[in-house]
Amino acid sequence: MTRLLVVYHSRTGTHRRLAEWAARSAERRGAEVRVRQVPALPGDAVGDAGIPVAELEDLRWAQAVIFGSPTHFGSPTATFKRFLDSTSPLWLGNELRRLVVGAMSSSRSRRGGRDSTVLTIQRSMLHWGATVVTGFRSPSNELSPYGVSVSLQAAAPEPAVVGAVDAFVESVISVAADLNGVRRVRHPAIALVADAVDADLAGLADVVATAVAADGASVVRLDTEAACDPDRLTGIDAVAVGATVRAGLPDVRVVAMLQEWSSSGKKGPLAGMPATGFVLTTAEEDGAEAGVLALYTSLMHAGAVIVPSGRPDQPVLGGAGNPYGTSLAGGASTASWTAAHTEAADHMRRLVRVAGQLGRSEAV
Repeated sequence: MTRLLVVYHSRTGTHRRLAEWAARSAERRGAEVRVRQVPALPGDAVGDAGIPVAELEDLRWAQAVIFGSPTHFGSPTATFKRFLDSTSPLWLGNELRRLVVGAMSSSRSRRGGRDSTVLTIQRSMLHWGATVVTGFRSPSNELSPYGVSVSLQAAAPEPAVVGAVDAFVESVISVAADLNGVRRVRHPAIALVADAVDADLAGLADVVATAVAADGASVVRLDTEAACDPDRLTGIDAVAVGATVRAGLPDVRVVAMLQEWSSSGKKGPLAGMPATGFVLTTAEEDGAEAGVLALYTSLMHAGAVIVPSGRPDQPVLGGAGNPYGTSLAGGASTASWTAAHTEAADHMRRLVRVAGQLGRSEAV
């Protein structure tokens, strides 16, 4: 039985209703559910009667979490953000990487920053190292590529919103059940997509490939042109995309591939497939984190389940550590390459584990 935690902040009742619909959907699927509201800040309106306040112990209990917050200037509310900030002790204890997470948002206007709010919530989840489930696994008008997104101005019929929440919950519960189940693919196939246009990126791709193989997976090396052919992804259990980063964005070849993956309809070729990224920048502090996050945003459009690196091991924190994905600066020192090896080993170990549990290959 999957343990689902639904944590929300509601000002007008919208997110309480979304939380209740999510809870009912999960219970129909046999999950054990806790619904919690975030603790109020001074000056907040009185919270929802009868709904317990979220505590860190709830996160320790959960296997999956769905978060919900109204949009305020394109971000979750301060009240909601305060709860996320309180999770630092669990992050430091490496207790959050095991979670499967998703996010819901709402705004009064049709273009009121809802996607931005979901992505902001997800960014914290990626920093945790949690596995992020997105909206394109089960297309719906109220499912953006990133999660549930409701416009109050649009006045969508309630059944449509309930259906969107139901589809999203089904995805989250399915991934969490698989990650906590006994199903295993013995030797998952990982597609490593990177162009050999830069010697350092090619070297970093070799580091990643070695880390994947060390954990018992098979490696399928593809360049971006070959990866645009959906037939080349047949039999693949997970994808790791490598890119050089310029101005905080992946290079144009990778962008073209990501656009191709996202152009075949709402349910993309990576629907339900674990995916991650690794990047090379021209210099230290030159957009490595932004580049990985941009990769993930596009991978969500292809329907992928995002597997970040999460909190790096302590040796990495002093070197090339990136909470979102393996990264390296061009012309790096020997020490930085050593740190990248350590970071890639930890990152790819997670990808291989998730691929072994969610993979499309025949299980043992």
